[in-house]
Amino acid sequence: MASIIARFDLPLIFDRPENVHLFVDDLAIAHIPSIHLNHRKQVEDIERVMNNDMEKLYTYTTNWLQPVNVSKTEYVIYHRAVQSPNINITYNETAIAKNTSNKYLGFRIDAKLSFYQLLDD
Repeated sequence: MASIIARFDLPLIFDRPENVHLFVDDLAIAHIPSIHLNHRKQVEDIERVMNNDMEKLYTYTTNWLQPVNVSKTEYVIYHRAVQSPNINITYNETAIAKNTSNKYLGFRIDAKLSFYQLLDD
């Protein structure tokens, strides 16, 4: 017999629950830094906030015995810059892989927010 567990309270552990998107076993967290910060400060803000969210997620999943498959966990930085900034995001001291596109709810969106990848799929 299979069990279905709904974690309706999961988004509430984060500082910005409105930026957390859950669908079945997929979790997406968006963070948009302030436009009033310079580029370097935006990168620092993203890294700080996302690592803080990962620590909260680790605590939550450990307490509820709901492990996260870190090998399937990735992040994408959506940007307009020529080169994507380097950011280190970890989950329980394991580095999360950076990708240039992400598939969410069946749609693939690349880091430049173009439709090329979607059209290719």
